[in-house]
Amino acid sequence: MKIRALRVRNIGPFGDEGCALEDIADGLNVVREANEAGKTTLFRALKLILFDAHNSKKQHIKNLRCDRGTGAPYVELDLEIDGKLFRLVKQFLNREMAAVIDPQTDQRIAEKKEAEDWIAERLGSDKLDSSSPGLLWIEQGDSLTQPTSRAGAGRELFDSLEGEIESVVGGEQANRVLERVKSRLVEYLTPTGAPRAKLKAAMQEAAQLREEAGRLKGQVAATEESRRELVNVEERLSELNEKNETAHHNALAAAREALSEANKAEEKVAGLLSAKEAAALEATLATRDRDALQEREGEPAKLKEKRANKQEEAKEARQKADDLETNLKTERVRVKGLKTSYDDAKDAVAKGEETAQKIATDEQRKKVSQALREARVT
Repeated sequence: MKIRALRVRNIGPFGDEGCALEDIADGLNVVREANEAGKTTLFRALKLILFDAHNSKKQHIKNLRCDRGTGAPYVELDLEIDGKLFRLVKQFLNREMAAVIDPQTDQRIAEKKEAEDWIAERLGSDKLDSSSPGLLWIEQGDSLTQPTSRAGAGRELFDSLEGEIESVVGGEQANRVLERVKSRLVEYLTPTGAPRAKLKAAMQEAAQLREEAGRLKGQVAATEESRRELVNVEERLSELNEKNETAHHNALAAAREALSEANKAEEKVAGLLSAKEAAALEATLATRDRDALQEREGEPAKLKEKRANKQEEAKEARQKADDLETNLKTERVRVKGLKTSYDDAKDAVAKGEETAQKIATDEQRKKVSQALREARVT
């Protein structure tokens, strides 16, 4: 099991912006920063995610809460196990959660109690909050203290570590370290122990720095007061936001109800308009029917007058017909007379022609007879 990354938020000096140690390599890794930068906090956060349950309320967890906010302590740890990467995630004190995630797919492998059991099993322990024989923890100030194991395992490891410590604090190697310390000490102290110029300058600078630190401490106190006021303002703002959100929600609900009522009123108005239009149509039809009825009521007098007119016209027509009939009879008589006259004239002409023919024949005969007589005479 190899640690590859550690990320924290809302722990110690790290607020919502958090802190991350990425790309942790094999072998020895050194974290180097100024005092009070948060190195020890990162170490404790590492122990926190491995050995404390996410729903624990222990005091040391509360002590780790960030002093610049009220967010929940959050720790995230990337572990490489047998060549595969896993991500452990825990949040404490507020909306507690624990999960084991596959960072490649973002799929949750285990959650809550199952996640805690998964971590304990990988550490080689049967439960959380118990030491693993494969892990050795040495915090700041404990480097020369014999480590202990509640599980009673790893004794050979501790004996070996004790031997290494002894080889550093005694023997030839320790003498060489002591000589180097003495040679460096001469640069700062005289043989009588009085400070040299370099140390005096350092002491003067330290005094100035202490004075500056005092001034900055006052500024920090003022800043802390401002921070507390800011926290109070943020809390009040949050309350106001909640009130405004509630008021907005109520106003929105009222507006929706008013809109619903308006829609109903609009539908009612539309219905009334439709009824009005239907009534207007019915009134138009009634007016037309009334006019038609009135027209039909006036028809008898008109028809009577028209009938009288037609009867007068018919009478006049009959009179004209009678007159024409009389004229026709007169004409027939006249035609008949003309026909008789024509027949008489025709007969007269025929007789005249016959008489003329006879006359001509008699005259011819007379001429022939005269000629014959004359011929005989001669």
